[in-house]
Amino acid sequence: MKLENSQNLQDHLKVFVELFEELAIIDDAIVEEERVIILLSSLPDGFSALINLMFLERSAYTKALLSRFGMDKANSVATPVDINADLVTTSDEVEECDKDLYQSAVGSLLY
Repeated sequence: MKLENSQNLQDHLKVFVELFEELAIIDDAIVEEERVIILLSSLPDGFSALINLMFLERSAYTKALLSRFGMDKANSVATPVDINADLVTTSDEVEECDKDLYQSAVGSLLY
């Protein structure tokens, strides 16, 4: 479902919102990030500058977040932890993380 040059953008977006709402009703909801990708890919070539800007903005924001939380030099992996491992403490001395820093990082990622 591509936006035609003669079609109103607001009407086009309305159709997508209604479709997403209908899918949610039948328990087949599409997560927000996928909604954005679907909407952006439905726009004609005339919107390519806007689409590129949005992805560049997001990329710059992500890089800034990684730097802010000291993870800009971290190595990425598909699954950062063994999903079958039992997580238990091995000593009485457990290093606590900075709760405020953790909440700030999660909040920033959700933004």
